[in-house]
Amino acid sequence: MEKQRLLIASISERERKTLTHAFSGLENIEVAAALDDGSAVVNTICRERIDILIMDPVLKQIDGLRAMELLCRLPDERRPLLFLLAPFSDDRLLKPWQEQAAYCFVKPYCLESVVLRVLQLCADDAAEAVYAPFHLQNATLLERNITKALLSIGVPAHHRGYHMLRDAIRMYAQSDNPIDLRITLDVYPRLGEIHDCHAKVVEHAIRTSIEYAWVHGDLNAIHAYFGYTVDDTRGKPSNAEFIMRMAEHVRIKPTRGFMKMQ
Repeated sequence: MEKQRLLIASISERERKTLTHAFSGLENIEVAAALDDGSAVVNTICRERIDILIMDPVLKQIDGLRAMELLCRLPDERRPLLFLLAPFSDDRLLKPWQEQAAYCFVKPYCLESVVLRVLQLCADDAAEAVYAPFHLQNATLLERNITKALLSIGVPAHHRGYHMLRDAIRMYAQSDNPIDLRITLDVYPRLGEIHDCHAKVVEHAIRTSIEYAWVHGDLNAIHAYFGYTVDDTRGKPSNAEFIMRMAEHVRIKPTRGFMKMQ
């Protein structure tokens, strides 16, 4: 069976290398190119057969949205299946992508989830069916669930750790195998890159926000999320325990991650 050709488009060299490495060696997919230029993305797709496009909206020359508009002029059979790497989760910003993106990954995403979702939607049985665009509102619904959960138990929104907790919970909630995510080796370093700080700073900021919520937050809400095992003798949960428990509560559980057209 002929391999499907993948094009990765991101302004970040690190992200391009990471995604290229993740997809290298797969039986059914080959990485055709990894580009940082929107014009080059359009030219490559117009010139060559590209079956899958993983794209960040932020690109050189022309941005991802303009690149998508240009690609929409191609015949349906020439357009690659588009996966969006979104640095935002705002409904208004994601709306222009809803008709074209097959799936949206909100950063920081779990790399394993990206590979699994791409393989899932590109599988033979999926390729022969007609699917509606991925409901991007699922991404924003997850964001709302995370916000509601953190604020309800008393994590202050002005804390640096609040934003890091949001990102960490999202990573676990979007992972198909959250048990394999290592808080020290995987999560802290990734959040450090995003927030431009050392992993130790991430760990401390998250711990500080959890401790604040445990002392000053809503005990009833804490019980609702963590059960009545919470007491003065047991103390607060570890960072990893807190994040994984919250992720379980906020996780969106679609049947396959996309909707089939009727």
